[in-house]
Amino acid sequence: MTTQNDQRILIEMQVQKHESFIERIVAYNARQFGSQIKRGENYDVLKLRETISLIFTDFSMFSDTDDFSDHILFRRNNGKVFTMAQQFYIIDLTKLPDDLTCEISKWGALLKAKTWEELLVVIV
Repeated sequence: MTTQNDQRILIEMQVQKHESFIERIVAYNARQFGSQIKRGENYDVLKLRETISLIFTDFSMFSDTDDFSDHILFRRNNGKVFTMAQQFYIIDLTKLPDDLTCEISKWGALLKAKTWEELLVVIV
């Protein structure tokens, strides 16, 4: 998807954890980011727009995070942001609260619904 500001957003939904899942989402994001420039064109910073990966998982990728984690490129020696050009937002559906008064929990319940009954509880 591309926003009005020309940001590129990749939406990924994954139910099973695979050994190289992180590498795959990084590769997809990098491919989308790199596709903005064609061979022989100048690398004009103003031309390249952010690429954001929005990832919904039905498993925990990290044991030390809550239901939401965000990831960017940063400088290892001082922790300062290197670039916001590539961003990753991971929503762990297994860690969302069951409280359906929270909007993100409603979306999570909608995505996790396996039966019509579960779906109706969310949309009614």
